[in-house]
Amino acid sequence: MPLFSARIVNEALRNRGRAHGDERVSKAFPTDPSVARKLASTFGRSTNSTVHHATLTNPAMVTQFATIVNRELQVLTNPLIVTDDLDPQSVQVRASLSDLLNECIPVSVPYEYFSGFFTTVVPASMCNALDLPRTSQPPDEITGPANDDDEDGEQPSYQRIGYGSIVNDDEMSVFVAPPVLCPLPPGVTIPTNHNINEPLDEPVDYPAFNTWLKGQCFYLNHNDGWSVTLGGDLFELDAIDDAPDFENLSLIPVIENLVNLASPGTDTYRSTRAHYEDFKNNDWQVLGARLDAEAPPSLIPEHRDDFPTVRFQSSPPVAPPQSDTVSPSMERLLQRLTQPTVSLKDQELNDLCGDNLARYQIMFGHRTVPTDDVPSKFVPATFTPTGNNLLGKPRGEAAAIRLFQSAITSTMEEAGSSPQYVDMCATFDPVQANAAFIGCLRGFQFATNDLPKTLQNNLSILAFLSPVTTSMAYQTLMDENNVPFQAYTMDATMHRGNPASTSSKLNTTGKVSTLLGDVIPAFCNFRRIFLKLIANYGKSLLAHHLSEFCSILFSIEGRRWLNKFSTNREAMVNLLMQGNCIVAVHARTANTLEYVDALQSEQTLSPHIYDLAVTCSTGIIAHLQAAVTRGELLEYRHCHSNFPLVFPGPTTTPRDPVDSRSSANKRPRHEPHTPSQSRAVPPTPTSSTPRGPQQRAPGMLIHNGTGRAPACPVRFKAKPDSTSEERPCTFFLFDGLTCRFGSNCNKPHVANFDKVPRDKQPAFKAWVDNEPSICFATNKGPSGRQPN
Repeated sequence: MPLFSARIVNEALRNRGRAHGDERVSKAFPTDPSVARKLASTFGRSTNSTVHHATLTNPAMVTQFATIVNRELQVLTNPLIVTDDLDPQSVQVRASLSDLLNECIPVSVPYEYFSGFFTTVVPASMCNALDLPRTSQPPDEITGPANDDDEDGEQPSYQRIGYGSIVNDDEMSVFVAPPVLCPLPPGVTIPTNHNINEPLDEPVDYPAFNTWLKGQCFYLNHNDGWSVTLGGDLFELDAIDDAPDFENLSLIPVIENLVNLASPGTDTYRSTRAHYEDFKNNDWQVLGARLDAEAPPSLIPEHRDDFPTVRFQSSPPVAPPQSDTVSPSMERLLQRLTQPTVSLKDQELNDLCGDNLARYQIMFGHRTVPTDDVPSKFVPATFTPTGNNLLGKPRGEAAAIRLFQSAITSTMEEAGSSPQYVDMCATFDPVQANAAFIGCLRGFQFATNDLPKTLQNNLSILAFLSPVTTSMAYQTLMDENNVPFQAYTMDATMHRGNPASTSSKLNTTGKVSTLLGDVIPAFCNFRRIFLKLIANYGKSLLAHHLSEFCSILFSIEGRRWLNKFSTNREAMVNLLMQGNCIVAVHARTANTLEYVDALQSEQTLSPHIYDLAVTCSTGIIAHLQAAVTRGELLEYRHCHSNFPLVFPGPTTTPRDPVDSRSSANKRPRHEPHTPSQSRAVPPTPTSSTPRGPQQRAPGMLIHNGTGRAPACPVRFKAKPDSTSEERPCTFFLFDGLTCRFGSNCNKPHVANFDKVPRDKQPAFKAWVDNEPSICFATNKGPSGRQPN
């Protein structure tokens, strides 16, 4: 008698359209009947994918899933929803590991690793309430092979399971196959990091979870993971071919309705178990850890300062390795990954980054370039001491860095640039880096309908912006006690004439991008500058500021803030620009004559060298912290005029101590007046003292971001012909010389201190001095803007 008869299969398929009764639903989901009813219907076979999507994306319904990692209970939150362009009604759930890994990167769980089922024994009422696939025979009538420690041969499998606590004489028990992940309704809490082989300290008032947990225990502890649903050595299924509808395993009424996350496909469970073994051997919590401990130093590609237009050419498809170098299951997976995609969205990604090999390489191992003696093959991942050290670091950053590194390696290997692993301290060719970054987006399987939507993913860009605490360079930084900051070693002419922020085409335009292609160069520029600045492994003040900047975003409040404004593309792009700005101010510091001369003469660097970098960086950090703490956007934007210390003007050499507006027909302010010179402005009580090199005119106002911007008590006319005096426009003062009211604003727009009427300057300066949250820039800000 077959395990699944044609009658059972056909009856189950007919019953797919039947709704659950309220009585059975209340037994399965006792927490909240209304929520439970929708959950039961959502995860049953009878509900279409539109309802799946509406339920899964509704935080009032499902916000968490129970899963097991390393035999310990864990909770996955914020499921990542994926749709298929060819079938809009098809919805997939890729569980987000954000809480599990203490990170904000949406890492997808490849469903190829899971069969989607495990086997357990439950009462028949629970099977009906949850609409679970079941066998047609009672458990005590099914026999199978004995355990390894059982010398008596075959015995009833039911006796080996030992589920007496849920089996009673009043109700028939059946074998069922619950899903891999267990949806938890709101209000249900489970103990995390709890070993599943130990009894729970407190019972969980949720029968579906208790059934699921016992099934997981059986799945992991008995018969090495073989499942009754899809066959294998546990149960004899010789007669299974007698079922006419059983040729297509997808016809079995299964719970792949954790929306295709647990899809069985057409493989047998034996091949799926091979995927699972690969999965266990390659720790998915630290994707892309360093793979090759003995690899010689990589060949650094030629540095290029010119950034071409971000256009990518499709690379030729890569043939899968031979079956003697990888397992058959991995070979099948590689074939699926390298096959041409049919989705228009995936086709666009294919045009950008070639094939999908980067995703395979990131997940499984390192592809070596073939030689005369050794053919091309995939080497399973092995963690070096450096990789093991990364396990103790914030895993989100570790995953992002190693993913990026792995994708860069793949791109370079395909181009023949470097056959070995590339260290993060190298400088990458921008075209290769751009293509690799697209490969990382593909490897992450972001839920995107088009490329601009990737900006809406939490930290999809910013996660790659912070290699500080996990890069190999930082590991060395922490072990050395050098000067607080060291610049990269280059000749003096490069330092004096071409600052790093100019020679590397650092993207500081402040332009809000509408295409991902505009963001990628900014990211690549950022990384190149960062790598240059810490190339000598000095203890980096830049590293400290970037770590602080990113730690705010990685905090719980930061993640909530990002979740709240994740759809605001302008805010996401400007966050990237703020990181660029921190790097730019340190790059400017490293290119000052005083700094270069001190390094060349091996003198001790004066702390005041870092004043500008510290003031600007801490201001950016304080502004971000204020926005995150208050949970508001706070007009969060990036504008050069907010940071006059970094962007004082177009000059590339240190500013002359004289006033920047002085020219041939204007005398410097610190020179004495002579009749032969042009007429000077009569001195006033506020400007009678000559200004020397250390006494420059006050520049733009800088607000440190703490609290609201204070209102100025000083009043003066907005225009010479105005009849009344008004306070200066606060938006214009503190929001980057822009006003939300534009020309309709009737308040004075003050671009710098010189725009304040002379008789009002003392009171204006006294107000600035008495306000702890604002100060003047130490040099002139942009003065091209005129008051309205």
